[in-house]
Amino acid sequence: MPGVGENYHNHVLTGAIAETREPVAPGHLNTSEVSLFTKSDPSLNAPDLQFNFVHLPFDVIVGQSNPNSVSLIPGLQTPKSRGWVRLASGDPLKRPLLNPNYLQHDDDARRMVQMTRMCREIFATKAFSKALTGKELMPGPDFKDEEGLMRFVRGRADSYHHQVGSCKMGTDIMSVVDPQLKLHGLEGVRVVDASVMPQITIGNIHAPIMMIAEKASDMIRKEHGLA
Repeated sequence: MPGVGENYHNHVLTGAIAETREPVAPGHLNTSEVSLFTKSDPSLNAPDLQFNFVHLPFDVIVGQSNPNSVSLIPGLQTPKSRGWVRLASGDPLKRPLLNPNYLQHDDDARRMVQMTRMCREIFATKAFSKALTGKELMPGPDFKDEEGLMRFVRGRADSYHHQVGSCKMGTDIMSVVDPQLKLHGLEGVRVVDASVMPQITIGNIHAPIMMIAEKASDMIRKEHGLA
């Protein structure tokens, strides 16, 4: 089927790191305890940007020489770019071919630049003034104008590890499974994981995957007359 492996997409992130005046206390729950959802355009009906505040430098290399620092990690929640995943050969043990195609759509890159600017604005607020030295470790002084920030986000775009979409649910020509998660054209096979999402959710995908699995189990029980 033409849709197998297509429509592959993900939340995409970059990051900003600021130096702190004192060592940072570890988090009580996770390295990221604060999250902000907001919009790149006020006219949107839902947030398309997410920022996670992290108690440490998310970049290992920067962290080695700057342990006293914190990070803001912006993630694009509604990416327009699409990639693909394909078999490399008939050998099932061979690693697949993967093209995530991050920031292929210009609007994705534009919003990543916007989020990087917003990270700087947040770090520059009065609330952070006592904790931060004012030194930006990433992106850093080499990336100031629009051209420089575009170069930064295209060079640093990374995975949120929320890959979805390569086995899309639907009824169009590019869908792979139907609304009951059954594989089009082959009986007895369902796909139940993040790959069936036609479009990625806003926010982390763990809970949606559990919901997909719960719904699939309900459909299977009903189809076979199970309590």
